[in-house]
Amino acid sequence: MQPFTFILASELDVRDDHVVAIKPDIESGQLDKLEQGLSLYEELGDQSGIAASLNALAISARDRGDYSAAQSNFERSLACWRMLLDRLEIARCLHNLANVVKVRGDYPRAQWALCEATDIFEELGDRTGAAWSINQQGDIASAQGDMAAARGLFNVRFQPFGKPETSGVPRGP
Repeated sequence: MQPFTFILASELDVRDDHVVAIKPDIESGQLDKLEQGLSLYEELGDQSGIAASLNALAISARDRGDYSAAQSNFERSLACWRMLLDRLEIARCLHNLANVVKVRGDYPRAQWALCEATDIFEELGDRTGAAWSINQQGDIASAQGDMAAARGLFNVRFQPFGKPETSGVPRGP
């Protein structure tokens, strides 16, 4: 196993100094520290800290190829973000969860998560997030051999100052 270290959000210009990412090949023992941090956030009842720590653990598990642990941690993180009503983090977490379940071959679940993420990104006016999620939906359609749906998703046109034009584009189950 490769050693890990974590990056504080302050180093990434993100809020609240929560752990938000793990990079391989830096220092050993950092994964244990991240788990200890999660325990502390749980003791404090800090749902935002719990959600961010679970997200970091999920990213770490994904990067190590432990997709079962990644899925579990993304699902737990998603539940926290839903409780906090943080729509942007919900959408981001859904997108990450979709990528993991897609790798695990659960295309219907991945499509569902990406559709919800896309809807939220569009509601928030986050065209980049919506584009990422629509692109991933196209990847899933392609992987399933549905080239017509994949072309439709890959050809989504963005209108100036508006949300993506998705009429006629399959939106999943």
